[in-house]
Amino acid sequence: SEEVNVGDNIAICLSKKLLVRINELFPQLPNLQDRINQSPLFKSQCESLQVGLELFLHLGKIDFVENGKQERKGENRYNKMLAFSDKMLVLDAYLSMQAEYTDLLLNNWLNGDECGDKFEDGLKSILSTFIIDCCYKIKKPDGSEVVFNLENICKVL
Repeated sequence: SEEVNVGDNIAICLSKKLLVRINELFPQLPNLQDRINQSPLFKSQCESLQVGLELFLHLGKIDFVENGKQERKGENRYNKMLAFSDKMLVLDAYLSMQAEYTDLLLNNWLNGDECGDKFEDGLKSILSTFIIDCCYKIKKPDGSEVVFNLENICKVL
């Protein structure tokens, strides 16, 4: 990402270097830069991304490029670097097998839509297996805790 000033706030956007590569890979998808920059990866606070990408899916680790930055309050978003785990190799292998569907999947994802086909279902199954060793907990209003792993989620349901 790159930091940009938006009024009195700092925001982030897709780095120019990465944008060039993405446009080379997906030349037929319109307005990619704007659509990616408006996605939750760039608009959300770091904590919610860390829960999803690091704690639930174990896809990688998010670090601030400059130490000491926080996004807990306000509208400021700071430059981040994403270091992918070995699970990204699994995703890359799956997506590379049927490249013709990857464009459709990316386009639908950026629009907040689903493809509803076997390719997307397969991707969801892969991501579901990444969650199996996830452990995260929240407190319920009655003071008890729910541990987010498959066994405890099923017990609560």
